[in-house]
Amino acid sequence: MTNPQWGIAIQKLCELSADELGFKGIALQPILSKVAVYGAGGRRVVQQDAYEHDRVVAKLVVQLPSEYTGGDMLVSGAGMNGLRCYDFGNVDDTAAFKPHYAVYAADAFCAVKEVTSGYRLVVEYSLYLPSELVVINGELGDHTLVDMFVKKYFIRLYDKIKLIPALAELVRTFSWGTVGASIVCGIDGLLYDILMKLALLLADELKDCQVAQAALTKYGLKKLKGVAVITPSVFAASPDLGLLWKNAMAFEDPQVFRDVENLAKTVDIKLLGPVVTNGRGRQANVMILKTGKWQCPQNDPEDWGKKTKKMISTTVTGKAKMAPSSSLTD
Repeated sequence: MTNPQWGIAIQKLCELSADELGFKGIALQPILSKVAVYGAGGRRVVQQDAYEHDRVVAKLVVQLPSEYTGGDMLVSGAGMNGLRCYDFGNVDDTAAFKPHYAVYAADAFCAVKEVTSGYRLVVEYSLYLPSELVVINGELGDHTLVDMFVKKYFIRLYDKIKLIPALAELVRTFSWGTVGASIVCGIDGLLYDILMKLALLLADELKDCQVAQAALTKYGLKKLKGVAVITPSVFAASPDLGLLWKNAMAFEDPQVFRDVENLAKTVDIKLLGPVVTNGRGRQANVMILKTGKWQCPQNDPEDWGKKTKKMISTTVTGKAKMAPSSSLTD
């Protein structure tokens, strides 16, 4: 680690990694984040790396010469074609004689299989974008920069939710017709959970821009329909349906409202879990009956019903009347 040639070699690896990740010509900055030794029985369960900084776009894993068996690293994430496996020289018996490396996006899911014998020594670096590339500024007046940022960099930023206000401001500056396709393209390459949250929260942020809100709501509706068909249990537990309702009611498109209504009716009530907490901290279930009407549970109907009437005052088949946001509970 103190060898003066080490820093030079890591910088060269950063250049190779930048090209592999699509950051050609961008000087990614390596910051040492972890040194790990995997002995027999050591492994890493599937997880995302902990959030470090908005500028972190990738992880560089360098395995020093190590003699061991097992310990393959598995990576899966947005923009990747299936699961990727890194053996770090185990297959061709070079692991013990020279370093090997792998690089993956910061928001990818990573796991390490159990090491069955020997020791595996790795050092991990967080790769940072230069600070001047992180800011997206609509005042520059060049919408092609927005396209480049969303397609090339946005997908690799860790905490994308924080960028919603900035994306909304870009839409207001350039119009949805100019940058909308680029934004949807960037969102579409993400994993489902973050994809839906981004699309619907951005739609809510753009309630002052009907065209953008309508487009993002319809996009979210299409995605949620697919989930309802493929994985009903995931759909039934999804928090996205409520946000979809909110956006559908915010603009005048009765067909979208009916589509969301029909989608809600497909929820299998057997898959519904606790979704509302009453005033005394106890949980209550909201059920959609075959008749299409909402029904409160029997465990505390009087107390629960008083609070619920503030939120829902009609049936699913009629027009929804929502109380002011201050009276709603997430």
